[in-house]
Amino acid sequence: MPFGLTISVLLHLSVLAWALINIHSTPPFKMPDPEPVEVALISPDDLVRLRQGSRDAKQLEACNIDGKPERDQERKHGEAR
Repeated sequence: MPFGLTISVLLHLSVLAWALINIHSTPPFKMPDPEPVEVALISPDDLVRLRQGSRDAKQLEACNIDGKPERDQERKHGEAR
């Protein structure tokens, strides 16, 4: 009986030691670099002019996947109805 207990304890300790060594020897996980996001900063004056429809306002429109401004496509859908 004590012989089996000794063998069991030694095997369990060797498995735990092997797991501990493998955990410490693995390289740390690296997170992928986030993709940069393009941001356009505008002043409050530019925002007011954009909302009022001033002719000298900057052209700021969101683009969809095709690269065409969303407002143009809304107009096309509105005319087709």
